[in-house]
Parts: sequence; structure tokens; C-alpha cells
Amino acid sequence: RDLRAAYAEREAVVRNVNGAAEDLAGSWVYHLGLLQAYAQNHDSARPPASYVAPCGARLGRWLADQRNLDKRGWLAPARRQQLELIGGDVSPLAAYSERRWRRACLSLWRFRRREGHARVTRSYRDEDGFRLGGWLVEQRRKFEEGTLSSKRARALETLGVSFERPRDAAWRRHFEALERRADATGLCDAPARLVTHDGLKLGQWVAKQRKLKREGVLDPDRERRLSAIRFVWAPRDAVAR
Repeated sequence: RDLRAAYAEREAVVRNVNGAAEDLAGSWVYHLGLLQAYAQNHDSARPPASYVAPCGARLGRWLADQRNLDKRGWLAPARRQQLELIGGDVSPLAAYSERRWRRACLSLWRFRRREGHARVTRSYRDEDGFRLGGWLVEQRRKFEEGTLSSKRARALETLGVSFERPRDAAWRRHFEALERRADATGLCDAPARLVTHDGLKLGQWVAKQRKLKREGVLDPDRERRLSAIRFVWAPRDAVAR
């Protein structure tokens, strides 16, 4: 088909679907028409990065730029929708993101198998140079924003990833350590200098909870959880050791 005709037809579709041709018109829609023509001729909307259209347009490079914008969250929703419509079952944008997702999950699985946990530091890179720590930060950000799919969130949780905020996770770990101590000693308390075998300064944490309650700033839910395990709000002089 004549590429100009494909372009004109696609531009009309864009106007009808989005009602926002001003956001999609011009060079961008022209490349979109080229991509549609490519998809019709190749049964795929994912040209290689080096692909140049018969008219001389660097279509592969253009699509790679769209993927990069999408990765950074800068691709307009209307443009993203049009690209996904051309791709059918496989979005042209999915080529990079899906490969990156699979690579990251494999890297995380290897990390967990080696270390026994999935607590990856922010700056960590795997043996291939992949920035796994930064990628996990990105996934947690998406989770908090509600843009991480439930399927992907469950997959990460299966691999040991926690979506708790660091402060919430730290509070939970101290709470669980105190709960274990209470079960063992019969008293939900800890000496001021007590440090657990895994390095938690449990005594200081207990004292801080009391201070927060006295000042009236302890989270009500946390106060209820502590009271439920019979936390000693008014400590005695002698604390069970």
C-alpha cells in the first residue's frame, strides 16, 4: 500500500479513538503509520533497532526511543495505547520491558539461592552488570503508585521480595523478636542494652515504644499490637533476663 495512504488512514483512526490528534499528530503519527505498514508486511510490530523503512525513516530507532520513554514513564498514555493496538497480543513496547523483567527475575532468583534471602541493596549489580538493586527500587515505587500489576507483585513476593516500607519492615522485625522473647521468658520486656543474636537493638527499641506512647505519638495500631502481647508499658526495676 501507498505509505501516505496508510499514514492518512492511521491519523484518522487516532482522531476518532483518542479525540486528541493534537497530541499525536505530525512526525509521531507518520512513524506510527510506518509501524502499522511494517506490522502488516511482517506479522510483527517489533522491527529491529537497525531497521530503516523504504522511505528512509529510521523506524527501528524510533520504536526503541518509544520503549525508552515508556520505561521512564514519559510516554503519553494516548501514544502508548496506539502502539499497543498495533501490536495486538504482543505490544511493541513489551519487547524490551519483557526481556528486562525476565532477566531481572532470573538475577533475583540466583541472588536468593546464593544468599538465602532477597534483601538486595540499592547499589547491587549482578555478575553480568545488571543493576538488580535499582530495578527492585523501581518495582517498589510502581507498587506504591499502584502501577505494578498484581501478577508481577505476586511473582516478586514468591521470590522473597517484601513491599513493606523499610521503616515498617524494621518495626515488624523488632516486634517479632520481642514476641519470641516474651514466649521464651514469660515477660514482654527487654533490658535497655539487649541486642539480639542477629543484631537488633531490642532494648533500645522497647524503650522507644514507651517514649512514643508517653508523648502520644505511637501509632494506634502498633500500640494495640504491643498490648495484645502484654507489652510492659511501665517497667519494673528488675527486668527478666
